[in-house]
Amino acid sequence: MSIVQCTSSRTAVQTALALPGSLFFCCAVFASPKYQEVLVTATLTPVSYLESLAADSVFDEHEISALQAKDLPDVLRQVIGLDFVDNGGRGSLSALRVRGTESDHVLYLVDGVRIADASSGSTALQSIPLAHIERIEIVRGPRSALYGADALGGVIQVFTKQGQSGVATPGLRASYGSHDSRKGEANIRGGKNNFFYRAAAGYEESNGIDRTVGGVGADLDRDGYREKNYALNGGYRFGDAAKPATLSAGWIGSNARSEFDSGSGSAQDFSNVRVGVGNLRYQHSLGDALALDLLLGHSVDDQRSRGANDSNFKTRRNSAKLQLNSALAEGQEIAGGVDYYIDKVDSSANFVEDRRENYALFLQYLADYGAMNVQLAARHDDNQAFGEETTSNVALGVKLGDKLVASLSYGTSFKAPTFNELYFPFTDFGFGFTFEGNPDLEPESAETVELLLKHDGSALSGYASVHYTEIDDLITTTATSTANIDKARIHGADMGVQFGLHAVDVRFGVSYIHAEDTNTGERLLRRPRVSALLDVSGAIADVEWGLGWNADGNRVDTGGELAGYNLLDARLVWHASNEIRLGTIVRNVFGNNYTLVKGFQEFRTEGQTASVFIEYAP
Repeated sequence: MSIVQCTSSRTAVQTALALPGSLFFCCAVFASPKYQEVLVTATLTPVSYLESLAADSVFDEHEISALQAKDLPDVLRQVIGLDFVDNGGRGSLSALRVRGTESDHVLYLVDGVRIADASSGSTALQSIPLAHIERIEIVRGPRSALYGADALGGVIQVFTKQGQSGVATPGLRASYGSHDSRKGEANIRGGKNNFFYRAAAGYEESNGIDRTVGGVGADLDRDGYREKNYALNGGYRFGDAAKPATLSAGWIGSNARSEFDSGSGSAQDFSNVRVGVGNLRYQHSLGDALALDLLLGHSVDDQRSRGANDSNFKTRRNSAKLQLNSALAEGQEIAGGVDYYIDKVDSSANFVEDRRENYALFLQYLADYGAMNVQLAARHDDNQAFGEETTSNVALGVKLGDKLVASLSYGTSFKAPTFNELYFPFTDFGFGFTFEGNPDLEPESAETVELLLKHDGSALSGYASVHYTEIDDLITTTATSTANIDKARIHGADMGVQFGLHAVDVRFGVSYIHAEDTNTGERLLRRPRVSALLDVSGAIADVEWGLGWNADGNRVDTGGELAGYNLLDARLVWHASNEIRLGTIVRNVFGNNYTLVKGFQEFRTEGQTASVFIEYAP
């Protein structure tokens, strides 16, 4: 993360500079730890870490590189309050939960464009190529009042690497590791006059592990993974003024083949997954008090499974968003606009309906009254499938000095039913089992209250939060269909701090979650009650080192209770020159055995692994 010298966010319009994927970036950034950041995801407009009044976290390009993460889920595992499970190693289906909410209660954005499979509601996080990511912002807590559907538990936004003015600069990276895993990446970025661009491509392949326990027949094999990924973007700045209008466009995507075990043992199962996200953006500061952002987006999620059960599910989403930011009186501004998207689904299931449109209006008011900050937001969505939803958010922050803020917030949110839940056609699966979607489903809705304390100082920065969420109309699968019959309540607390201790940087966090079914009082599945992480890092001469420790308490699954676990990773990076780096990481140093998923199938985890890399980055 980085320290930022910033004017008040309320004068952000006057001091705005372009930030890739956000509306405007108001300040100059200086490489230095840690939390004093400018953030945009929590409020749609640039604000400082203390002013966001949200439990948010940021990973920049340097931190992502230093972690030597193998994919995007590997980075997000380093965020307290987030819990990950996957179905057995690299390329397998991943699911993330924020503060105990469901895995489809998180909204994912790539440069402001929403992504997800509209059929199932899942997001192929494992297929978003990490090599092309420059920055990740994580917001814990509801943001439907700004973004609409699915931002119930939180929002995770990825900002891709952009071009830059100047001489064309190439970059290369290669790595090799356990399970015969190899990866290669190449990129070039540069610009001339007011043009800028970046082009990149990568390839990854791994023999993988045997993902499931107790497999038979064709399932008794390693499940490999192959991926080709690419990114291309560019743009033009109109003039050399401090706030030039900017037109930019970009595309990031991947094509992957991931083998898996269906449990039948009768065939070699694999899925081909194609994910792509593109945008066309125009940003313009209209004087000192008004800024415009027009964003057109397109995303595709195409998943084709072959083996014991063949299936095709393809989502195409087109979107358009117009946002205006206006400075009002001193210390006050509003942001508002219109948001539209349309989902189109092609599927082997032959859905009863294969498209739906969503229109929305949103408005936000931000104010700095000296000793107090106020945030008010509201959004109205009109969806072709389930009708109208209005959500809101209120946050009040009290400054307890220059470096400490306490805030109380209340937010409403909702999650849209998926095409599977709404429109799956009547199907007889045999053995007396039939299933059919329910077009009368209502969205899942929630209310959240949070008490938050944030500190931002040169010696120590961090937050502590206590939160409570009630979710109504949870969609559950009945004997033959789906229905809004379940309810849940979640209360918990989490905290995260970062500080420097002599020449060592320390990051520590701990989380407690109690999530239960309101109707039965039973604990919700696959959620550890207690999680903790500790990361220490430093440098000796030209060598950077780091140790990362993660621990989760026990969790329950349909196959029984799963024991808690703790993992230790160790990493080194040698700066051989200003342009060349070499590094290595050992994950799960002590080779601890643990299980994340045990339902119809029990999935293995990778155990101890290691990898090395070499990078050329002038």
